[in-house]
Amino acid sequence: MHHYITYPNIDPVAFHIGPLAVHWYGISYLVGFLCVYVWLIRPQSRARTGLTVDAVQDFMVYALIGVIAGGRALFVIADVITNHNLNVYLAHPIDFIAVWQGGMAFHGGLIGVIVAGLLFLRKHPGLTYRVFADEIVMLIPIGIALTRVVNFINDELPGRIVPASIL
Repeated sequence: MHHYITYPNIDPVAFHIGPLAVHWYGISYLVGFLCVYVWLIRPQSRARTGLTVDAVQDFMVYALIGVIAGGRALFVIADVITNHNLNVYLAHPIDFIAVWQGGMAFHGGLIGVIVAGLLFLRKHPGLTYRVFADEIVMLIPIGIALTRVVNFINDELPGRIVPASIL
């Protein structure tokens, strides 16, 4: 069968720094977070939100913890529900947080960032969720698009070959 598009075989590891393997997935998260950071420290954004650069940096820590904790938590919950392997997690509790083995759920990351944002807003009573979310939502498509590209690199979005009779 002739295929019009050849699926590239890209290594999920972008490069190594000594024994540390830097994955494309981590790079996509880093680029997404950097985009949000650069957007939020712009003078226009700071004028609109009233945040200082230090406050934006604080939010980035909140968001990082939120996306990792929420993404991993929902992945583990989905994994336990679909694979019925709660005993595996209970036998190896470190697997609950083992993001280095892979396994993040987009919806959990989104929920985690929303919760992190709400907790951050408690420290900044003059800033409303509507204004803050308006600033952040501008960059979400970049992060999602980068992550989807990396899902293909990691071979996490399987498809199937379409029969020639359908083409």
